[in-house]
Amino acid sequence: PNALRLPLRDGSWLAAERASSPPTAHDERVLRSVANSLDAALANAALYAEVRDAAQQRRQLLRKVVEAHEDERRHIVGELHDSLAGELIRVLYGIRGIGARSARLPREMVRELEALERLVAEAEQHLRAFMSRMRPAAVCDSRNLKHASIRPRKVSRGISSSCCSGLWR
Repeated sequence: PNALRLPLRDGSWLAAERASSPPTAHDERVLRSVANSLDAALANAALYAEVRDAAQQRRQLLRKVVEAHEDERRHIVGELHDSLAGELIRVLYGIRGIGARSARLPREMVRELEALERLVAEAEQHLRAFMSRMRPAAVCDSRNLKHASIRPRKVSRGISSSCCSGLWR
């Protein structure tokens, strides 16, 4: 026969044929060299596919971790907003309601109410600042701002806060 066949690592064969005479030792060396090069190229392609797939899986897992982290941050901020921030505002309004009747209260009690009002207002501001810092990073990305509606508003006696609707629910 005027043909040479060499197996490749992937299970296929490399074949060469001479029309006029049987293959020589030189032909076999050349064919073996080509087969080795093909084996290396096939191995490189398989490794590249593995690396590409691993990188894609890593990106997907990282995306899931970031989403879980942001969901937890959103949940924490929502809980703080729904419970603690609301309670602080109610206490603040209660203190202000009592202070509105200050004409009937002793001066020392009025000063204590004013100090309490400042303390609660400051705590409310610190809480809102904390909630703002805890805002999910995706909201800070300008492409995702359409999902959030954040607008400043006034809360009695010049204390400003943020009204966030549709952001943490």
